[in-house]
Amino acid sequence: MLFSRFQLFSLFFGIVFIFIYKDSLLLFCFGKVTKGEYVGYEVYRFNNNHNHKYYYFKNTEPNNQYYKPKVMFTVQKKQYFFETTSNVDYYIGKKVKVIYLDYPPKIMKEHSFMGLWFEGILWLLVPTAILISLFVGLMTKEEIIYINFKKKPYFRKMKRIEFDIIRKAEFDFESENSKANEEIE
Repeated sequence: MLFSRFQLFSLFFGIVFIFIYKDSLLLFCFGKVTKGEYVGYEVYRFNNNHNHKYYYFKNTEPNNQYYKPKVMFTVQKKQYFFETTSNVDYYIGKKVKVIYLDYPPKIMKEHSFMGLWFEGILWLLVPTAILISLFVGLMTKEEIIYINFKKKPYFRKMKRIEFDIIRKAEFDFESENSKANEEIE
């Protein structure tokens, strides 16, 4: 197999994309939508490198603290709760759409751009920047990665002209062997 740096970047980016968005993609393809509402929020305080979680069900937001809105929805007369991404226009009692997978719900998110895709975009930026810097810094445009799965698997970084010479030599050797086999028969 032969990979240019763009192809390697595309391959690794696709793997990272699927890993980060696997839940959102499953919900987007197979999820069921229902109505839910904000019922409170969970406050996270960071003291001495420990994450402490407190539950508040009031309409007062604490200052200088990290919080996540809590959403409640009902499926087959059972109530389910989950945390969603922080939303600027959140208030207790606000109705939202919820998307969930299967019954009982195993994966559930707010059915909006913020709920399904936004947090993943932030997580996708870091690996993308690392991948771009790796592939641009470690490979020139003329270089390729050659991965061979025959006999003893290995991979090697080489210039494209080197690969063309090796490939031509392999092709010539294979064509000579096939001609010799035809003469024997």
